[in-house]
Amino acid sequence: MKPIRCLVHAASACLLIAFNSHAQDAAALKDDDQTFLQHAARGGQLEVELGELAATRASKDAVQDFGKRMMEDHGKVNKQLKELASRKKVQLPNELDDDGKNKKAQMNALPPEQFDAKYVEMMVKDHEKDVADFEKQAKGAEDADVRAFAAGNLPTLKSHLEKIKALHADHQ
Repeated sequence: MKPIRCLVHAASACLLIAFNSHAQDAAALKDDDQTFLQHAARGGQLEVELGELAATRASKDAVQDFGKRMMEDHGKVNKQLKELASRKKVQLPNELDDDGKNKKAQMNALPPEQFDAKYVEMMVKDHEKDVADFEKQAKGAEDADVRAFAAGNLPTLKSHLEKIKALHADHQ
C-alpha cells in the first residue's frame, strides 16, 4: 500500500508544479509589457485599416503605395504580435478603440483632394510615436520576448517613418 501512496503524492506534486508553472506563465508579463502589446495591437490594426483606405482613396500613386505597404507590413507584425500574445496569455483587442474608429471615419469622410495630405500627416505622427514606443520596449521591456519583438520590428517602423517623412516633404 505504501508504494501507491508515494505514487499518489508524486503525481499530486507533478500536477501542482504544472499548475504553478502555467499560472506563472499567465502572470509572467508585467503591466507595462502587457500594455505595450495591447497598444501595439490597436495601432497595428489602425495602420492596416487606414492603409486599406489609402490604397483605394488616395489620389497620388505614392500615397496609395504607402497604404498598401502599411497593409502588408503591419499585417505581418500583427500576426507576430498575436502569436506572442497567445504564448504570453495576453488578451489583445479584436477591434479598433473609439479613437481609432473616429480617425478612420474622419479619413473616410474626407474628399479625395484632402485625403492624401491628412493621411500622410497622420502617418508621420503615428510612426514617430510607434518608433519611440518600440525603442523604449526594445531597451526596457522586462520580458525578453517582448524586447525581441520590439527590437525586431524597429527597422521596419523606422523605414516607414523615413518613407512617410519623404512623402510629407513632397506635400509641403
